Amino acid sequence: PDTVAATPRLIATRVPSVVQAPPTPTPESGTQWIIDESFDDGTSANFPLGTDDSTGSVAQIDQGWYGLTVPDQAWQVAFASEAGLHNNGVLGADISIVGAGDAGLIARLRIDEDGAYSFLLCSVYSTGAAGCWVNNSGVWTEIGYVPDGTIPPADTYRVIMVMEVANVLFSVND
Repeated sequence: PDTVAATPRLIATRVPSVVQAPPTPTPESGTQWIIDESFDDGTSANFPLGTDDSTGSVAQIDQGWYGLTVPDQAWQVAFASEAGLHNNGVLGADISIVGAGDAGLIARLRIDEDGAYSFLLCSVYSTGAAGCWVNNSGVWTEIGYVPDGTIPPADTYRVIMVMEVANVLFSVND
């Protein structure tokens, strides 16, 4: 994609003490899960492809980009198969939003015994808003947000999410 110039905007936040961040397992000493995938060859070794019959969403690779086409009012998540769970780490992606909606990064995913999900989510919206939330078994808590119009419109957004213990840093186009 073409280079997009945009004013950097930074969201830095500490998970409030009243919000319980999803716990994460401790990997064996020396174990790391690292994914670095370009999609240039039109395939994916780590991300799901195809149609989700429950939502009508379609995951595909087009011109070197991994894309999710999601119907209005639906929410679709594509987890990398080898992502693992981390207490501390850095996630990054170049994302593009076509139409109204949002895209972002999920970290510290855990599936509870009852099948409910718990995770951290940081997203940028087509409206120029951005923010981070904790989801504990379906209960959402905002941990940082900037309103519509804060992030200048762009064809591509570079998003970075840094997690260190109880701190979350989310950066858009910085």
